[in-house]
Amino acid sequence: MEAMIPRTSIIMPVYNTADTVIEAIRSVQAQTDPDFELLIIIDASPDNSQQVIEEYLHANPDPRVKVYAETINRGSSEVRNYAMDLIRGRWFAFLDSDDFYRSDYLEKMHAAVERYPQVQVVAAGHSMLYPDGSERDRSPQNEKYYGDNEQILVDYLNDQITPFTWDKIYRTDVCRGYHYPQNVQRGDDGVGSLSLLTNVSQMAIIRESLYVYRVNASGLTWGSLPPVTNTEDHIGHLERILGDRLHNPRIASAFNVARAMVILLNAQQALLIGGTQAQAIVRRCRQMLEWKQIIGALQSNRMVGAAAALLKMSPAAYKAFYSAYARKQYGL
Repeated sequence: MEAMIPRTSIIMPVYNTADTVIEAIRSVQAQTDPDFELLIIIDASPDNSQQVIEEYLHANPDPRVKVYAETINRGSSEVRNYAMDLIRGRWFAFLDSDDFYRSDYLEKMHAAVERYPQVQVVAAGHSMLYPDGSERDRSPQNEKYYGDNEQILVDYLNDQITPFTWDKIYRTDVCRGYHYPQNVQRGDDGVGSLSLLTNVSQMAIIRESLYVYRVNASGLTWGSLPPVTNTEDHIGHLERILGDRLHNPRIASAFNVARAMVILLNAQQALLIGGTQAQAIVRRCRQMLEWKQIIGALQSNRMVGAAAALLKMSPAAYKAFYSAYARKQYGL
C-alpha cells in the first residue's frame, strides 16, 4: 500500500548541533498540525549529532521522521537541494537544527493558505532567542498579500521580505525546481530565498511569530570573518538569478539595496572582529560601494543607502553606529 502524501515536508540539515537538534525535532513532533514528514539530513557532522538523533528516535519512534546520514560534507546549500529531491509533501518548509518551531507553525501557515487559496508562499514572523533566555519578537506589523512577481522581487531586494527560507512554507509544484545555487560560502539562505521566489506570483505574509531563531555569537552566522570574495560571489549569484529582470528599472533600483546590504554585512562583521585582515576587508568593501549605486539605494531604501554612505565616508563612525545597533538588536 502506497504511503499517504503528507501535506508538508520539512527539511532539516544537521551539522555540529548535537546540543540543540533534539529540541528542533521535538518542536516538529509537537505540531498541532500532524500532517508532515521531517527529513533530517546529517551532513557528515563531526560531533555526535547522528548518535544523539538515532538514540532519541530509537526511544521515540516516529514514522514521519526520516534520517539520511551523509558520509561526505556537502554544505548546507547542497544538502537542502538533495532534500528537495526527496520531499513528497504538497508544501515544503525548512528548519535549522539549532532553532525550533512554535507548536502552531504549520497550523497557522496553512490557515493562511485557506484564507488565500491561490497563494504559493506563506511567510511568518519569528523571534530571536538570546543566550540569556530572553526573546525579541520580529514580526511584521500587518498581514500582507502579493499578487504579482515583480512586487515580490522588489520588496525582497528592498529588505521588505525577509531573506530567510525557514520562516516560509513553499508550494512544491511551484517552487521545487528552484534550488539553492552551489558553492555559496556566505549568505546561502538569502540567495536560496531569492531563487525559490523567482517565479512566485502569489505570496502572503502573516503577523504571527512562529519560528524561534537562536542567536549564537560564536556560530556560523555571527562568529567568523568571511573574505570579500564570498561577498563578490554572493552578489554574482543574485545577478545570475535575476538575469534579464535587472533590465526592469524597479528591480534594478531595489537590487542596489540588496547589493549594498551584502557588502555592509561583510564590512560590519570585519569591523566588529577587528585585526589586520579585517582592515583589508573593510577597505575592499568601501571600494565596492560605488556612489552611483549608493544613490540608487537611497532612492529605494533610505536607511540602507545612508548606512552605505556612512561606511563609504567614515568606517569609524559606521562601526560605532553598527556596534550600538548589534548590541540592541542581537545582544552581540
